[in-house]
Amino acid sequence: MKNLLTFICLSLWALQLPAADVPMNKPLQDVADFVEPDFPFLFSSLDLGDTPAGTEPNNLTVRGLHVRLDDNHWACFDTDLLRMSVMWKGQFKSLKNMAHTSYNVPGKKTNSGQKSLAKIDGFIRAANGLYAGAQAGQLNMSDPRPEFEDKTEVGRGPLPRSMGRFIEHRISGQYVQLRYEAGGTYIHEVPMMNGKVVRRQIEVSKAGRKPVAIILADAGKGGSVVMRNHSAHVTTAKGRKSTIALAEDSIGELAVHDERWLVLNLPQGKRGAAGVLFVKDSAEGNSALRKAIKNTPELPDFNKGGEGRWTETVTTRVEAGAEEGAFVMDHFRLPLPNPWKRNVRFSALAFFDDGRAALASIDGDVWLTTPLSRDDPFVKWRRYASGLSEPMGIVIRNREIFTFSRSGITRLKDLNKDGEADVYENFCDLPAQSGETREFPMDMKLAPDGSFIIAKGGIHSAGKGKKGAKAVLNGTLVRVASDGSSYEMIAHGLREPFFGIHPKTGFITTSDQQGHAVPSTPIYHVKQDDYFGFHWATHGKQTPIPEPLTWIPHMADNSGAGQVWVTSESMGPLNGTLMHLSYGRPAVFRTFIHETKDFVQGAVVEIPTRLRVPILQGAINPLDGLVYLTGLQIYGSNARDLSGLSRLRFTGRFSALPNQARVFKEGVLLGFDVALESDSAAKAANYLLRRWNYKRTDKYGSPHYKLDGNPGQDDVTVQSAQISQDGRSVFLVVPDMKKSMQLAAHFSIKSTTGMALDHSIYASVHALPSFDPDEYEFGTIDWNKKDAEANTMKKDDTPTVARGEKIYQLFGCMACHSIDGSTAGKTGPSWKGLFDSVRPLKDGKKAKADAAYIKKAIVDPGAELVDGFEPGMPPYLGILSDADIESLILFIKSL
Repeated sequence: MKNLLTFICLSLWALQLPAADVPMNKPLQDVADFVEPDFPFLFSSLDLGDTPAGTEPNNLTVRGLHVRLDDNHWACFDTDLLRMSVMWKGQFKSLKNMAHTSYNVPGKKTNSGQKSLAKIDGFIRAANGLYAGAQAGQLNMSDPRPEFEDKTEVGRGPLPRSMGRFIEHRISGQYVQLRYEAGGTYIHEVPMMNGKVVRRQIEVSKAGRKPVAIILADAGKGGSVVMRNHSAHVTTAKGRKSTIALAEDSIGELAVHDERWLVLNLPQGKRGAAGVLFVKDSAEGNSALRKAIKNTPELPDFNKGGEGRWTETVTTRVEAGAEEGAFVMDHFRLPLPNPWKRNVRFSALAFFDDGRAALASIDGDVWLTTPLSRDDPFVKWRRYASGLSEPMGIVIRNREIFTFSRSGITRLKDLNKDGEADVYENFCDLPAQSGETREFPMDMKLAPDGSFIIAKGGIHSAGKGKKGAKAVLNGTLVRVASDGSSYEMIAHGLREPFFGIHPKTGFITTSDQQGHAVPSTPIYHVKQDDYFGFHWATHGKQTPIPEPLTWIPHMADNSGAGQVWVTSESMGPLNGTLMHLSYGRPAVFRTFIHETKDFVQGAVVEIPTRLRVPILQGAINPLDGLVYLTGLQIYGSNARDLSGLSRLRFTGRFSALPNQARVFKEGVLLGFDVALESDSAAKAANYLLRRWNYKRTDKYGSPHYKLDGNPGQDDVTVQSAQISQDGRSVFLVVPDMKKSMQLAAHFSIKSTTGMALDHSIYASVHALPSFDPDEYEFGTIDWNKKDAEANTMKKDDTPTVARGEKIYQLFGCMACHSIDGSTAGKTGPSWKGLFDSVRPLKDGKKAKADAAYIKKAIVDPGAELVDGFEPGMPPYLGILSDADIESLILFIKSL
């Protein structure tokens, strides 16, 4: 190919297809509300700060288990503090976590921070503040957990284990049973309706050595609690009045603490049950209370499992990819529509040994499939669990399902083997979770020793723990012990990490999201106590930041996701390799790792496939040995679908992919599975090498810089290309090899059978070891040989609208900027009607979007932010030429 630039643009452009039929700004018509009327609970953060709860203004429940008592009553139990945060008559005023906000309107994101969380609307029967809700021994009505530098941050994790812990909750029909322990006393509690009265049915299943008090209600400052005729009357400073009483035959007694709190004192060392009744203080309420005192409702046996609620299955078809090469992508139709009109947005998957898959949905569900294999064109789906809080990790260990969500690691159990979870066990909640909407539960994988590795989102605008504190763990990789009893931080300083772990060696890699302090997409090799430079997530020593295995430029991967170690002969030449996933493109990359005792560095090459799913994570199916991929779209991605399940399948044909890519002091080694045609492979003109550096700053992303520090990229001369003795490798002799953060090698050559070998490899050059021709079967290399035809490129400097449109697609602009006027699901303004319009800026000023303004926005996007949008665009200084920028301006003007 005479002009490598043409190859580079056309090949990447072809893979970067426009998103099609993605209704990112329109409510879904065939999906019911997020809160299902016939499911008994959901996990969510809850903000009571501006409600008349009669407690403190900073009353935030980070891990709230919301129990539906009937169609119009709810109870929220704080699993961190073992407190009943609030019980109310009414509904949710808003549900504004990420999953809630985007559920019916794809692409609609919630605000960052903790100011726009779920709130309630209705009459509050009882509420409590930030203290332990079940206490053994002397009462302490303050938060017993260590304070942070920012004292308003309440996401401090669970109580110290010496005080108590949340064990699990079980469901049967419409009932939810809470199981928790306080000072050695084990309590089973069912929040429920008793006629028109709210009831906390509390049973002591095992008595401890200390008396235990259950905090029932808080009148707040200026309020009062008065005992009268064996019942308590709670009046808050804002005038809310409730009556609380014990049912007949209840153990324990009601007591007033400090004129403000009503508590249930359980007798020391005694088992038994107590029914605590809550009503609005009114004639009607007190009449209902008198009836409920004598009426003990019947409850199901929670040890047997409840009757199945999702007995129907949904059957869908597998769309096989066209077998045009060694690797194809098959796509599975999701269980949409389904009998429950439930949205399905998968975030993670895992496999049983028999090939059945378990998939977590960010909307809180877990779905199971029939065994998946390359030979079966159909799949049956069934719902297994629901109510979880934005799960983005799922693992199967010893045939048990574990999920990682904002509430921690949950083990799901099916007691009666009817195909649905009855028990949601709190396997480990020790790593704290804040209410920050961007502190996602990013990823979870199983380590070879049976422990769990989890990744937590790093963007956190509120409090950071005291120096050395383990409480806030945003932006970290954490190892949880195999029994869930302890954890340790592995690495910190990550922005939004997804990771991979080798199933036998435990070798950990992680990507990170390009953004502030992350100049481009990296793939890191993770070692104990590593620090990766994102200062919002600093939790210890800011040690020197390790160099990544490789950086990947924005145009190749504008949003990195997980990694998968391919350990399957069914994947042919990919067996034994690390696969990196790109959410933004979307794309899959083969990763090359060059590891010695002195250094580790690597490179990536894209596996050419037609991928429509915004992938986040992948897993190997043990039944067919193929790689399955899943993900969902909230942030900008060029994916066609909102969510999906795809399968990367090896067809058995010869692979055109490189099987080796390494850099040396003398040049670059490329290896292949096929013999190379000497006429093309031995021509230096068929290879284009460029290199550049990035700068890690607090700005979003980084321009490209030449090695002399000026903006731009350095062309690297290939002196000659010499083929190995077996004809399957080529060594590019480069007389001026230097260390650089990014080396891009583009080439267009052929095999002896005429197969096109057109690829782009992206490497990082941290070390330059000497090349040994004998080790790689080259025999001798003529270091003085110079190819007569130089690898010069003809640069087209003609700005055109068509060129601007190609750049819009090629460089990922389409992921953040629409051309139809819509902004939902986009992090930047629409380009339609943008040119010459007046833009309101974040600082209150206004600017005219003329050619000069747009050019400045491209090379330095953080200089003048448009009001209503956050920083999220990398600078294209040194990446786009003047002709490229002028072409983009012409394209924008044409809209």
